[in-house]
Amino acid sequence: MRLNQSKIAQIFFNPETLLPFLFGSVFLAVVGNAVTQILFKMFGDSAQSALGIAVGAVLIFVGSIFLFARGLERHVKVEPNPRSPKKHRGLIPI
Repeated sequence: MRLNQSKIAQIFFNPETLLPFLFGSVFLAVVGNAVTQILFKMFGDSAQSALGIAVGAVLIFVGSIFLFARGLERHVKVEPNPRSPKKHRGLIPI
């Protein structure tokens, strides 16, 4: 079964449990800011380095979604050819 990328992103960002989602998002924001500051100190504060950092972040995000999708595909079981039930008398006349 091939999962849709939008469904994967929806699973990835689903805040079903509010408190862990909020703590996790604040933690990721702080870590993201720290990493950005470190990268700006390494590569400089120019617009070209900012663009490179942004493109790199998007590529890492797309790669993580792709790897997450592959991991989900391994664990999702799909019956390849489901059998329909035998015909018998019931509420719908045959």
